[in-house]
Amino acid sequence: MFPYLFIFFIATILFFGNIRKTNFLVYFFISICIGIVGFRDMIGGYDVYVYAEVYERYHNKFLFLFDSFEKGFLYYYYILQHIDGSREFLFFITALFTIGLHFYSIKKNGINIGMSLYIYFCKFFFFSFVYIRQGLAMGVLWLSLSFLIQKKYLWVILFLIVSVSLHKSSIVFLPFIFVAHRKFSSLQLFLLAAIILFITLTPLSDSFFASISETTDSEKFTQYVNSEDHFNIFYLIEGVLTL
Repeated sequence: MFPYLFIFFIATILFFGNIRKTNFLVYFFISICIGIVGFRDMIGGYDVYVYAEVYERYHNKFLFLFDSFEKGFLYYYYILQHIDGSREFLFFITALFTIGLHFYSIKKNGINIGMSLYIYFCKFFFFSFVYIRQGLAMGVLWLSLSFLIQKKYLWVILFLIVSVSLHKSSIVFLPFIFVAHRKFSSLQLFLLAAIILFITLTPLSDSFFASISETTDSEKFTQYVNSEDHFNIFYLIEGVLTL
């Protein structure tokens, strides 16, 4: 609780302060975030145990027999295992890469660094405790944003391919490549967001996510879907606030 309150306090200062991208507090904040996630050991839910067990148990050619992870992520494991085979090393180096990549993209593309880091902390920081593959994929994908702004689409595609090899859900970014430089009216943006919100809150989303589910374990995905009642009031509140 106290570490969370501490970094929340720093994030709040960043939000309200007139912070430059080179400010010491910015780097201090991101270093604390990396440290807390990197040294948390097994905190983070059941998925963390799966990541740790696979990393410590499967090695060399046997690692690639584990087909529930994308090949790119397995190669990531393969490289790290040749440096250190402990889960502590995995968690720390992954936190360093993930949050470091996120911070780099925020610092490079963000206009208001304080507000950006505050939103990142509130929305994405805790994901890095559990969603290891997703976090890495998002970090790589965010690197493509600068190239997308500059219309260097080849680099965007290359980063997207790497990101999909880490987590296949990254493919949802593909349509944005084609509309990134199109000007939408406020009404068009609102209608698009409303449609996405509607799909998310209905069973239509189940069939979509089944095609890009995070593992090839269909039994796990079925149990997840069955555990939901297809309507979550908190998702609705978040979606309405976003709109």
